[in-house]
Amino acid sequence: KGTSAMTLTLDPLDQYPEEIPTFARMHRQAGAPFLQAGVDALLGQATHRFPELQLLVRSGDDLVGAALLLPLRWNGAAGNLPVCLEELLIRAVGCHELGKRTNTLVCLSVTAADTRGRNNLRSDILTALRRWAPLQGFRSLVAAVRPVLKPEHPLIPNEQYAHWRRSDGKHFDPELRMHADLGGSILGLMPRALAVAADLSTWERWAGAVFTEGGEYIVKGTQKPVLIDRDSGCGFYEEARIWVTHRPERPHRRDRRRVHPLPAETKASGAMAVAAA
Repeated sequence: KGTSAMTLTLDPLDQYPEEIPTFARMHRQAGAPFLQAGVDALLGQATHRFPELQLLVRSGDDLVGAALLLPLRWNGAAGNLPVCLEELLIRAVGCHELGKRTNTLVCLSVTAADTRGRNNLRSDILTALRRWAPLQGFRSLVAAVRPVLKPEHPLIPNEQYAHWRRSDGKHFDPELRMHADLGGSILGLMPRALAVAADLSTWERWAGAVFTEGGEYIVKGTQKPVLIDRDSGCGFYEEARIWVTHRPERPHRRDRRRVHPLPAETKASGAMAVAAA
């Protein structure tokens, strides 16, 4: 039985403010409670400061996914990319408040509402973003990728893990593989993407274990060991993301008809529809 191409509609969140709780819920980190405070703070700033860049992804009337995005003023050099999510947010907000033009769209998360066919849908959303970004005036598209299998190898340095390959030459990590299959290239690390400091009892609750001594502990879901300091009663964790660059896809003349199949009143709201390949 053949399948027809899915048409995805990208709806900016500023047109649907009642969907903010749903948008936030879709981006919550399942299985990683230690990340949630940082993710919630990022979501709050992104939806408050840049609602026009947060996208609800629909297929027909169904909400099938969402994309968490931020703008960035970037000179194209890997060394000019933010070293942490906090710096990314500060630079985005700074440009916004000073009226400085940004030229790069940063993809922080693409999520699918249904786990069935999740990776194919997320790939289709990323493809749509490559077309959407230049239509919003962005010259570059970069993704801050959280490698999905890194927690299974917490003792391997991120610099080494980022370049692991399978026997067929493709990236070992499925998340990096998905980006590479769409033409993405690794630029380097966001070395201190997110830092988490919490008291000992909180870390023990997250880990489901008791830390009887100070030192480094491997906790489920972390990319590297958590440092426990019993003297201060605190635990500290820091994880990286991997910068991947994508070339925005400037639609050909024949594609423009597919990229904009919406009524004029819908186009004016900033929505865009893309026929997924």
